[in-house]
Amino acid sequence: SKPYTKEDVVEAIEEAIRHHRLITAERELLDNTFNGAVQVLSDVLSMTDPEVFGRGQKLRDQMRVAARAAGMANSWELEVAARLSQVGMVTVPAAILEKARTGAALSGREASILTRVPEISAQLLENIPRLERVAEIVLYQAKHFDGSGFPNDETAEDEIPAGARLLKILLDLAELEAAGMERPTAFEALGARPGWYDLRMLESTAKALVVEAAVASRPIRVKWLATGQVLAADLEGSDGALLVPAGTQITGALLERIRNFAELGGIKEPVRVIS
Repeated sequence: SKPYTKEDVVEAIEEAIRHHRLITAERELLDNTFNGAVQVLSDVLSMTDPEVFGRGQKLRDQMRVAARAAGMANSWELEVAARLSQVGMVTVPAAILEKARTGAALSGREASILTRVPEISAQLLENIPRLERVAEIVLYQAKHFDGSGFPNDETAEDEIPAGARLLKILLDLAELEAAGMERPTAFEALGARPGWYDLRMLESTAKALVVEAAVASRPIRVKWLATGQVLAADLEGSDGALLVPAGTQITGALLERIRNFAELGGIKEPVRVIS
């Protein structure tokens, strides 16, 4: 307020600068903590279950396309939800995962453990700053549009988080494609499940995720693999066991695991990466 001196103005400006620097430092600390926590969870998943990790990366990329087609905002939240939707798998015993992947019969207890993966994933995410809404999307990823499915509550239709409705479509699409179904046929199969999906999202997603032309790839030796590269074909051990699925982007942690496995057990070479 007037009257004021030159010294008063300088002091006010300096105080404003100090306040701005404090707010900026706090924001950078929060951003670094957030990004670091997400990356750690992703790295843990890549080391404990590369197949699930690869699936999460593919889901993230599809989520980006599908969310844009559906006109949805906050794409970063949707992509993080897709990327880490299966992080709860790290708590599932390997024997149960193997039985599920091979189609073997599961006991009631084993089936219950798999059913709770969305809940466990959400619990791992909800304590990370800024991931509260992401955790809610992950929690409802298996919920049917008509309200049936997990979790067993009264949430239905538009009350289900939009990101969860979209993630449900992508997860079920991935399951059908993994079983060998072509994408157009897979979308027809999804459309034949009454009450499962938000039909508006199903339609926009089907239009957006058109069958893509085969991408160019090139063969390289394992020792030439680098972070950022994307596998064009499954990476298999010398015994034919799947180590990392096609479509997975190589991270630092995953690259270290691949190199260790190459030294101990051997990997089929060459490895094909997207050019």
